[in-house]
Amino acid sequence: TATSTPRPTATPYTTQEYATNLNDYFTTLSSFADLSESDLRWIFTAQLYRQKVYDAITADVSRQQDQVWARHIVVSDQTQAQDIYDQLSIVPEDFVPIATEVFSGTSNTIDLGWFSKDSLDPAAQDIVWALKIGEISQPIQTASGWEIYQVLGHEVRTLSDADYQALKQTDFQNWIDEQKTADNAQIFDIWQSRVPTSPTVPPTQVQ
Repeated sequence: TATSTPRPTATPYTTQEYATNLNDYFTTLSSFADLSESDLRWIFTAQLYRQKVYDAITADVSRQQDQVWARHIVVSDQTQAQDIYDQLSIVPEDFVPIATEVFSGTSNTIDLGWFSKDSLDPAAQDIVWALKIGEISQPIQTASGWEIYQVLGHEVRTLSDADYQALKQTDFQNWIDEQKTADNAQIFDIWQSRVPTSPTVPPTQVQ
């Protein structure tokens, strides 16, 4: 009869070993980064507080978001933008050929895909969201120049994990920006005088 080989018994990790390893870690940390145990605990505490605030602020962010699928043409001159709009008013099918010609030699993208309202320039948000599918906007002055949009789709969509996390980050950053302008806001910039202008941590030595 075959007999099974008994598995070796794992050596328990004792409280004393943990305390020794922790002390060694803090000693090493202090030697190359000049951080004490209290410094590190303060950093972790601040990170935990930030995560708690982040979770609270973004708790109501939904994966279901009203989105638009659109393409655009952007130029720097209002007269050129108006001329393009006039052409498209007659032959809307020329949108892609005109955009291709305008964007030739640039990194501009014609088709913007699906996006949420707050990802647009504020000057374009309400105008684009009011367009019917297939409709073309008149030239809109944005931070990028003069833009003409055509809406290809408009529906409530489920965000991917990446887009959902990006939306939560945007909402949280917007909340932080709002707090900075509050009457009782206090901003401490002391860290700017303490961050070294060149690295002070020695490179890892290969043993």
